[in-house]
Amino acid sequence: YFDAKYTILRQDIGSILFSILCLILFFYFYSLYHKYSRKKKDTYNVADIHGPFILYLRSFAADKTTNKRISFVDIISEEEALVEAMSDIAPVYAIGDPKDKKMPNGASRIYVDDEHWKSTVIDMASKAALVVLRLGKTDSFWWEVEMVIKTVPINKLVFVVPTSKTFNEVSVLYKILLQNNINIDNKMVV
Repeated sequence: YFDAKYTILRQDIGSILFSILCLILFFYFYSLYHKYSRKKKDTYNVADIHGPFILYLRSFAADKTTNKRISFVDIISEEEALVEAMSDIAPVYAIGDPKDKKMPNGASRIYVDDEHWKSTVIDMASKAALVVLRLGKTDSFWWEVEMVIKTVPINKLVFVVPTSKTFNEVSVLYKILLQNNINIDNKMVV
């Protein structure tokens, strides 16, 4: 009786382990397909955007972090999760890093040269239904923050503060807001 019971039990455990291995391999290969399926040629021009949209601004240095999967079991990245949450409002666009070999998953990218990126950001920010800014460290990002604070109504701005960010980025943002007479005491902070 016990020999038969252990034989059946070993067969069940083997089937379960095989099923788990198959699931892990499926998610791994699916995430690889998902990651490499977008090419840089699938980019957009500002003229291609019709209707309301969301502008997502971040430091290009943050792309290394935001394009990684959230966890081992998730098949989407931080940026994809953010875009998925916002896509019920409107399509999400971001300025693409000229060094990209392929378009990252997440926000649709608009690629512009160095001499036109500021004018493109100003134009897009003025037309966007919402401007989402993920805190970063680069001078270019802080230029974008100052520009949108001066030109876009505060009720159309969302600041994303990643958990990994230090107090320095938050204090710089707070200083810029105070310099522009924006009191965040009454604003919603999540």
